[in-house]
Amino acid sequence: MFRHQIKKVLFCLLLALVAFYVFTDVVSASSWLNPGETAECGSITSIPRRIPMFTSIVVTAMQILVPVLLVIFGIIDLVKAMASQKEDDIANGRKTLIKRIIVGFLVFLVVALTKLLLNFAVESPALRGSVIECVDCFINGDC
Repeated sequence: MFRHQIKKVLFCLLLALVAFYVFTDVVSASSWLNPGETAECGSITSIPRRIPMFTSIVVTAMQILVPVLLVIFGIIDLVKAMASQKEDDIANGRKTLIKRIIVGFLVFLVVALTKLLLNFAVESPALRGSVIECVDCFINGDC
């Protein structure tokens, strides 16, 4: 059983590394390597650019990886239940898979709606230079 958990953790780490590689483009990678670059975050102008870039990459990776992992683990559980050939286990496996798909969709939707609302809030002239602009910098990477 312990070996199975190690495989899950290694699989998650591999997906996280692939996601990090995919979500960092050439421009982000070049500024990621330059520690002297700073970002403007509302009225604060001395934040190292690495910090908001890292958080925006983590948020985007969570938006995609969490639903994918939930569905993958739900499918694995359903396959295990089908292999046991017990009707109760199969029914529970189906219910679990459906719940995980719904939760994964909700995670994706909440992050996407948060990003969308932040984009609308930042465009408002009344909120320029406020905390909303700083939050947008960290969530969307728009600094």
